[in-house]
Amino acid sequence: MSMIETLYDGAFRYEEHVLAHYILCLVQEGEISLDDRDSVLFEVQPDIEKLTKMIEINFLRFCKINMYALKVEDRNWALNCR
Repeated sequence: MSMIETLYDGAFRYEEHVLAHYILCLVQEGEISLDDRDSVLFEVQPDIEKLTKMIEINFLRFCKINMYALKVEDRNWALNCR
């Protein structure tokens, strides 16, 4: 039995920003709590305008990181982190 809190933690850990904002929006609206089972997500809908705004302004401050590596020799790599 998976809980909302576990799902929310996983959304942060794996940088699923839309899911994290979705869950936060529902919690703020009082539709769900972190102690609920995750199946409750099929029964509720957030305020779409509020959710869209939260995602657009990146309310939870997710930061996309692009990392690239190129093998230049047998054991040497050229890295470019943005």
